Amino acid sequence: YMGTLSECLFFFDMSSDSDGHNVVGLPLLFVWFCILLGVTVRVLLRRIPSHLRPPYTCILFLLGMVLEVWADNDAAGLLGDAFLHVLGVDPHLLLVVFLPPLLFESAMAMPMHIFRRTAGQALLLAGPGVLLSTALTGALARGIFASYGWGWSTCLMFGALVSATDPVAVVALLADLGAPATLSSLIEGESLFNDGSAMVVFLIFKQFAGGLRPSASEVVEQVCRLSLLGPVLGAAMGAAMVFALSIIFNDALSEISITITTAFLTFWLAEATSLRSSGVLATVILGLVMAWHGRRHVSPELHTALHQIWSELGYLANTLIFVVSGGIVAQKVHRGAGLLQAQDWGLIIALYVGLHVVRGAVLAALYPLLKRVGPGLTPPQATILWWSGLRGAIALVLVLLVEADPLIDQLTSDRMAVQVAAVVTLTLLINGTTTDILYLTLGLGRLPSAKMAVMSRVVEYIAQAVDRHGRVLREDAFFRDCMPLMQYLPQYDHVLYAPLPRSVRFLSRHVDRVAPQLVRRR
Repeated sequence: YMGTLSECLFFFDMSSDSDGHNVVGLPLLFVWFCILLGVTVRVLLRRIPSHLRPPYTCILFLLGMVLEVWADNDAAGLLGDAFLHVLGVDPHLLLVVFLPPLLFESAMAMPMHIFRRTAGQALLLAGPGVLLSTALTGALARGIFASYGWGWSTCLMFGALVSATDPVAVVALLADLGAPATLSSLIEGESLFNDGSAMVVFLIFKQFAGGLRPSASEVVEQVCRLSLLGPVLGAAMGAAMVFALSIIFNDALSEISITITTAFLTFWLAEATSLRSSGVLATVILGLVMAWHGRRHVSPELHTALHQIWSELGYLANTLIFVVSGGIVAQKVHRGAGLLQAQDWGLIIALYVGLHVVRGAVLAALYPLLKRVGPGLTPPQATILWWSGLRGAIALVLVLLVEADPLIDQLTSDRMAVQVAAVVTLTLLINGTTTDILYLTLGLGRLPSAKMAVMSRVVEYIAQAVDRHGRVLREDAFFRDCMPLMQYLPQYDHVLYAPLPRSVRFLSRHVDRVAPQLVRRR
């Protein structure tokens, strides 16, 4: 499945191309260029108002497509050669290099005290939810892409491929809106687990789509190996990592090196050795072990640095994946005659709408259980969960694996790459930028009346304290010349003080006593 080491190492081949350029420098030139491109995009996006700002990864994907068209020109020079050279990289290398930082960083950053409450809901969505989504999406693809002549195995492989969600943009928006931590944890936990389960289902159906016919016992054996051996390996590697961290103190370089090495080694052991297990599940479990037990063994002064380093690795991986994926898709469309015709645009829109119908059906089927497990789920929260089903890096990497499979028809894999790329782009552009509007429209941004009343009384107490101290300063001859500075003190006239509702009126006896304590703590 992973291919041989020599097949991946051609990426760093020491030979020269037809123009005499040393090929070993081309990948490095591409990486440096992508980093500078990503920094430029981030700086420019920060100048755009947040409600009008397009997703960072979507811009990179579109720029990757533009760069591929530019690199095909002879005038592109060495940078164009570097870009085209990287587009020919083995997708398995992308899998091994880019997925571990993305998965480990997301899992390690999970707030475990909240994730424990939402883990049951996430497992429901990542287990039965992914299976149901794969079946419904496969049936949808069978109907929509009838003109493509896709069989059931190809459609089900496609259904598993697009079942992997990537809600990074949505989680960031929810954090800015002050959404409940349980909702953000559920969305991110679902993404972590369904990446692994979707990949397991994808690998099973990819065999059938390639013309192989494994027996029922072989399929059961492969499912057990992928879904069970991977988590066991991740837990074992996590225990070894925690032990190594526990015997090291106040050595930042060693501790950070242990986490980086363990993350990449775990993924490689699961995917590239005779274990032939799921590297995605192994790395996710490794990250959760780090979040659950490993943090307490990291030196106190290292926590911030460790988080920043892994955030940087995840950012670089996302940047490179989306630029490369955009270039590969553009290459398929650019060089494939008739690959993207007028009817295909209609199929893209139909697929985008159909995927939302499928996700709505899955959530509706599981809603009776979701609202009874963990912290529960309200209809407005379920609506946000439905709209947050973005597709991203995992779907792009998986479709590149389809491209690299010689057993799958080239035209089929090219069409699938175009459809997946279109879905990723549309979900990032539409869902990723409108989640905040939907969140506020559903009324989820309003605080509970009791909390609003208590906070209003606290703000009122602060305003009275500011006014009281201001009067004291105005009467003091020593500070009289400093009175123009009073205009820079915070003003609370615009705050609406909500009256205490009858159900919580008993709080009024205590709020005057609690408010000064809250102010002093603040």
